[in-house]
Amino acid sequence: MDKLKKIAINLDSNDELSSYRKEFILPTNTIYLDGNSLGVLSKNIIDDINNTIKEDWGNNLISSWNDKWIELPNKVSKKIASILNCSGNEVYVGSSTSNNLYKLIKSILEAHKDIKNISTDNLNFPSDKYICEGICEDF
Repeated sequence: MDKLKKIAINLDSNDELSSYRKEFILPTNTIYLDGNSLGVLSKNIIDDINNTIKEDWGNNLISSWNDKWIELPNKVSKKIASILNCSGNEVYVGSSTSNNLYKLIKSILEAHKDIKNISTDNLNFPSDKYICEGICEDF
């Protein structure tokens, strides 16, 4: 076994959070560190998701927006804020990062017609660079 893998296994075995691994659906011997995805599926969320699909979406249709979903970002923001020990207006839960990037750049360019360039770097996700390129084609 290579040295770094031994170190990782040792650190994981001593990590107080490692016991939570069994709470997720994850193939055996898989180390999953992707930070730009939905993440690993939590076992205890499956029933909630099925209920959302069948009841909230399936039976309640558009009324679920008013009854359950429209205030959800604010509720989640407040929960996260309490965990972080900060006020609710310091936490934002909303659209995806790429969607927010699109709205931000587009609104800046619409407000400042004199801007002729958008700068980025090679460390950005390709999708974010594609967003910038697409916006440039519009202006």
